[in-house]
Amino acid sequence: MDQEKVGKIILDIRKKNNLTQKEFADMFGVTYQAVSKWENGKNIPDISILKEICEKFDIDINHILDVKTKANNTSAIKNIVIIGLFLITVLVVFFTQFNYTKGKSFEFKTIEASCDNFNISGSIAYNDLKSSIYISNVEYCGRKESTKFKKIECNLFEIEKSKSIKVGSCGYDIEGEVTLDEYLKKVKFNIDNYSSVCKNYTHSRLQLEIDATDSDNNLISYKIPLKLKDNCK
Repeated sequence: MDQEKVGKIILDIRKKNNLTQKEFADMFGVTYQAVSKWENGKNIPDISILKEICEKFDIDINHILDVKTKANNTSAIKNIVIIGLFLITVLVVFFTQFNYTKGKSFEFKTIEASCDNFNISGSIAYNDLKSSIYISNVEYCGRKESTKFKKIECNLFEIEKSKSIKVGSCGYDIEGEVTLDEYLKKVKFNIDNYSSVCKNYTHSRLQLEIDATDSDNNLISYKIPLKLKDNCK
């Protein structure tokens, strides 16, 4: 998702409905500071909140998620002069419209950590045309440490038959040395057009892996299995 585009859409919705940032934030259980970050393109809402916004203000969520579908080639239809090709054209139009309708409806699931040492929140939105993963918060809940690390890598994998397939990274490089808590505050995942082996997403095969190297080159690794839950909003 394009953060600036989402921010402009949210700003436009709020102003058209004569709402302050606080009034808009209260509708969806967030702070007005969060709304300000959305509108300035510094952050985007969880996909579950985006769904609420779209439903409340009658917005097509495909407009936000940039789903592209094949349009009918009407100019080609107009140029068809042979009656025998007319039936073929009708069939093409029918199946195009069928696939468009089929792919239009999105399913949503929330993403959580399945271990006690980490608190993770995110969402996955998917249909027959597109899948998007958004993880907005990764928090370490284990024993608090002051250890500083010179290198930390954070990657998201799909585990399929003991094989790890990398599907994304947090894209955040540290400067100097930081603690794990300091690093995780800036970790976010925004993965568009994610193609999974499991198209129905009934079971999660996603795993977050964090590798941290301290100044003495000691490596600490965390492997965090993720679980999917149906969106209850």
